[in-house]
Amino acid sequence: RIDSSGNVGIGDTDPSEAKLSIDNVASGDNALKLVQANATSALNIDMNANHNAIAIDAENTTDYSLYIESDALTSGGCAIFQSNTSDTTSRSLVKILNNHASASGATGLLIDQDANQTALKIDSESTSVTALDLDVGVTTTGSGLTVTAGSLSSGSAAIFNTGSTDLEALFPV
Repeated sequence: RIDSSGNVGIGDTDPSEAKLSIDNVASGDNALKLVQANATSALNIDMNANHNAIAIDAENTTDYSLYIESDALTSGGCAIFQSNTSDTTSRSLVKILNNHASASGATGLLIDQDANQTALKIDSESTSVTALDLDVGVTTTGSGLTVTAGSLSSGSAAIFNTGSTDLEALFPV
């Protein structure tokens, strides 16, 4: 259905909320599937307004709201979040929010690395600010940082190195 404004509705008799609206998708079907055999983006969103380029409102309760599967990678990666602005306004490039204090079983970020390789690497070119700032807020029980080495038979559970012989710089009092 194409309405008087030129909006297209597939399975939607009133597509007034979007230029393309897909509704009433049959059980087991994808609402939209893109198959790309050319070496270019399958989906390109060029957002020129001051708002979210992608908004996902998911009502799922037991599965992921966003799932990226890259089983054929050889030298690429699953995702890049890049900002190339010189603006000095304070902001977070990636933010993970768990906005309900009662969700005590939710982990903010889980990195599960099965390969014999580094699980988390922070590469900062910063020369005058902290590369990793761990702010646990107000805590009355538990710990600010726990390092568990599991079945470590050699090596170290944690290495702290400043490149300086000044131990007070490493462990300030």
